[in-house]
Amino acid sequence: GCELFFDSRGRILHWNLMPSDWHGKVDFMNLIIREYKANARECVFIGDGENDVELAKRAGLSIGYNADPPLEKIASVNVKQALAERDFAALVPIIGKFWRDG
Repeated sequence: GCELFFDSRGRILHWNLMPSDWHGKVDFMNLIIREYKANARECVFIGDGENDVELAKRAGLSIGYNADPPLEKIASVNVKQALAERDFAALVPIIGKFWRDG
């Protein structure tokens, strides 16, 4: 699990990486949701593997990033990029639209 902290301009200030296994990912997401008094439907999730499916199902916006087929099937949005062209900046407008329209 990764918890990201942003400044008022949308830049990442710092992050916390938390170890989590297949089943622990959902537990970690629930912990973060409780800690910030949020709702799962207010959350954005970005993943790439089959082990991310349960989190993607719960989040208000789930982004499959070069995702395995099981995640790709259920993600709200899928982003595919060639290895040499991978750039998370492509996710910014997708997340921005979610926050504006949400």
